[in-house]
Amino acid sequence: MEIRYAVPSYQRPKLLRSTTIKLLEAAGIEEIDLYINEDELEEYQNILTQIPLSILINYKTINFNGIGKIRNHIRNSYPHGTNLIMIDDDIEDILIQDNGKLVGLENIIEFNESMFTKAEEIGAYLWSVQLHNNPYFLKEEF
Repeated sequence: MEIRYAVPSYQRPKLLRSTTIKLLEAAGIEEIDLYINEDELEEYQNILTQIPLSILINYKTINFNGIGKIRNHIRNSYPHGTNLIMIDDDIEDILIQDNGKLVGLENIIEFNESMFTKAEEIGAYLWSVQLHNNPYFLKEEF
């Protein structure tokens, strides 16, 4: 299953490198589309190439601000039906509940594929993960 990963970022190349890119690299994700302001391109490239990466970064420059506008732009940049994950630039881990405890998701790619499959089975076009890290708000089943 092909999945595209889009990461919007604004003025945080160091944080992006130490969090989201580190997480996605560890998960075995090979390529991301990074959406940044065009006037920040050189700074991002300088910081993100200081340490060799195993992930290919496709720089997608934009010339406007506002996370809502940026997310709409990202969504509209891919053909209808694209399996698209938008992930923030400051994500350290994705947690799941296991017997009432929060633990790191072991296989992010497998999880994402299963979520797209489940969404298709029920006729959904959108899914997300909960932003809370409180087990009270997390379910172990669908």
